[in-house]
Amino acid sequence: MGMDILAKPQSSTLRLAVFCLGCLGFLFTQHAEATERRQVSIERTAEGFTARAGEKTLTTFAAIGPLGPVFHPLLAPGGATLTRIHPLPEDAASRDHPHHRSLWIAHGKVNGHDFWHGPDSIRHREVTDIRREGRAAVAVTMADWFTEDGRRLLEDRREHRFSAPDDDHWILDITVNLRAMKDSVTLQDDKEGFLALRMAPELAARSPGRGAILNSEGHRNREAWAKRARWCSYYGPAGEDTVGVTVMDHPANPNHPSWWHVRDYGLFAVNPFGAAEFGGEPAGTGDLTLSRDESLTLRYRLVIHRGGPDSLDLPALFADFSQTTTQPIEKP
Repeated sequence: MGMDILAKPQSSTLRLAVFCLGCLGFLFTQHAEATERRQVSIERTAEGFTARAGEKTLTTFAAIGPLGPVFHPLLAPGGATLTRIHPLPEDAASRDHPHHRSLWIAHGKVNGHDFWHGPDSIRHREVTDIRREGRAAVAVTMADWFTEDGRRLLEDRREHRFSAPDDDHWILDITVNLRAMKDSVTLQDDKEGFLALRMAPELAARSPGRGAILNSEGHRNREAWAKRARWCSYYGPAGEDTVGVTVMDHPANPNHPSWWHVRDYGLFAVNPFGAAEFGGEPAGTGDLTLSRDESLTLRYRLVIHRGGPDSLDLPALFADFSQTTTQPIEKP
């Protein structure tokens, strides 16, 4: 009987130890699964590359059509498509502005040539590098800005860094370096540019869409057009989720905080060359001219999120992004 009494505490201790070990095993498994979900990888494709977090596709970069490469689809956590289908099918509900191509980079006036609507084109050359940086991954691409008659104005190098800090948002940091290939190349003051998205019709900020726009200065929906801001969010309901994209303008970019060519029908663009078009300054105020072999570097952060902008710590994300430093104009 005495032995039984002594055995009971030992048995309880053993059960507690087994329980604790089970909890630790469960937590370890959960951590390992979360780490795997958040590990970003990039795979080459025939037309560019695809980025994934774990087994889930984030987006695909592809050289489709004459105007230049695009990202499509752009997928929110949970799988909702954030941007309009590209290329546009014949039966698409939204067919206006066919040059609005999911997520892309272009500008309306470069030495008088139109890379926004065409016929001038940004021609993808190659994916030069794919690498991992911890849980993040980076893809580097090269392209060239050609006029319709075959003159190369700019060499375009882009670094795309993907990360997935948690299950509710992922980040794409884009660094664009444009190098002048002529004696004088001017990115002219124009409203059409620069880094742009065309949101899915259901996310537009006017009927039949149910989306909304908010910028860092508190401007909402139509009030956000042509305003200067550090960041801007476009978001709305998709199924049972609210999803969205927040774009951030790096403090080292020319004319920071930038102007936003953001419309309630779904266009969402950040444009540092709009002093006259957006700001009412004299014509040409926003022009930026590069001499041969000079280069311009522009940095943007896209945060793709589940929930509206109030679900994110945007000041912290912007502060983290701002730590990367660069000289916007580099001489040869």
